[in-house]
Amino acid sequence: MFSPPLLMRHRLRHFTVRPWDDAFGEAGHPEVLLGTAVAEIIRVRTDGTAALVQLADRRHAMTGAILAVGGRTDLRRYANRRGAQSDDLLERQWYVDCAYLLSNVRGPRRGAR
Repeated sequence: MFSPPLLMRHRLRHFTVRPWDDAFGEAGHPEVLLGTAVAEIIRVRTDGTAALVQLADRRHAMTGAILAVGGRTDLRRYANRRGAQSDDLLERQWYVDCAYLLSNVRGPRRGAR
């Protein structure tokens, strides 16, 4: 007898990286990214040209010359890679700070809604 498929408990993970578009608004203080509202601005870069934010759907995003959106683990890995590749001290420090903050963000507790 055929049984119904098991329900998957994990969501599909999406990680998006694209050039910043002026249609997104001001990179240092975004309000909506890729159709999702910004729930919290976690950190704004010292020069005001970039931000680390949490979106209403619990994903995180880094704004600036490039927009990167995804889960905190994927975004932390991305920040570590970009920081290691950067020759600019301010940019490198920004990515290091973001990676640190993303590694210390606490997600919702299991079973919490």
